[in-house]
Amino acid sequence: MDRNAEREEHPLSRAMLESGLVQKLALDRDGKNSGVLSEDELIASRQQYVADDYIGPDIWVFGYGSLIWNPLITYEEKQFGRVYGFHKRFCLWTRLGRGSPEDPGLVLALDRGGSVRGFVFRIASKHAAQEMDILWQREMINNSYNPKWVSVHTNCGVKKALSFVIRRDE
Repeated sequence: MDRNAEREEHPLSRAMLESGLVQKLALDRDGKNSGVLSEDELIASRQQYVADDYIGPDIWVFGYGSLIWNPLITYEEKQFGRVYGFHKRFCLWTRLGRGSPEDPGLVLALDRGGSVRGFVFRIASKHAAQEMDILWQREMINNSYNPKWVSVHTNCGVKKALSFVIRRDE
């Protein structure tokens, strides 16, 4: 199968995430072996970081891979920054998007050590839960990451931002 042709046919979009299409395609293809979290599991996970009725300050999200060129979230501001203590590495095998059950694809994840450059996106607090749900549909669909608050060093100071770090069940 030509995965590049398939990707061109089905580029990841906000509408695909909001509709649950990504989950549905994975479940249709792999059934219970897909490892895909249910909508309720995704929401429960997100609520550990951002409540449904969140009214705090705007939330920053750190992107280091495809979030840079295809964020899919609505944001107010974007700044370049660096995180110390993590580096990006192709260390996550996936059967979704860039892979299949027969031919898993390798994707970027944050891993321990070093530093990483990327962008921080500021999400308005009034849209925090909605935008975090989009991120959870995208990043947490198969529970491969640990959401983590990181310090991002920008030209405008240090921002506390949510990012996604490779899950290590050690």
